[in-house]
Amino acid sequence: MGDDRWRFGVTNFFPGISSESGIHVNKWTPRLEFSGPLAKGARGSQRVRRLLQRGHHKRAASGQNRTNGLTASDLSRFQVNLTHANTLTGSFLFNLSDATHFGLGILNPLETTTNHRQTLS
Repeated sequence: MGDDRWRFGVTNFFPGISSESGIHVNKWTPRLEFSGPLAKGARGSQRVRRLLQRGHHKRAASGQNRTNGLTASDLSRFQVNLTHANTLTGSFLFNLSDATHFGLGILNPLETTTNHRQTLS
């Protein structure tokens, strides 16, 4: 939830590189977190996570052999001390999933794939 000091964290900041059919980013999962005081008696935290993936299918035709996907998650939390005995807490979670050329494979060419986008909050 956080405390009376600001805290920051970053992990998996550098992406994965692939050399299949040219050099490109194939997976990247950065995470950012920070928490600390918002005001006197109030604390909060924020967590941001992303997953970027690029797929490559060797047997599909060149130029029609890549898929892209993005998954994102943001979590916000806060806590306010109303009185010595009462505390108010809250949170908000947002998720996003976005995929292009979903289902691409040997038996499913680019024309038969779909794009998916879904959000939850």
